Amino acid sequence: MFGLFKKIPVDIDDKAYSASKKSTLLRVCLSNGINIQHKCQSGICKKCAVVEHTSQGDITVLACQRIILPTQTNRFSTIK
Repeated sequence: MFGLFKKIPVDIDDKAYSASKKSTLLRVCLSNGINIQHKCQSGICKKCAVVEHTSQGDITVLACQRIILPTQTNRFSTIK
């Protein structure tokens, strides 16, 4: 029961944040005052693109579609 509310570590622009399980990266950014471009929150406009740093290399993802999961590294850089 207590594991349902465990926060997941998220690294955005080399700063540590925490997120609830299954929240989107866009929601984490907005709730922590990180200025990230967005318009539709569904991926249609593609303004919320960020770089995700993975063990296989850097990839571009949409923050509104990237679900935060405890099994992933969750390291991102915003695109200025």
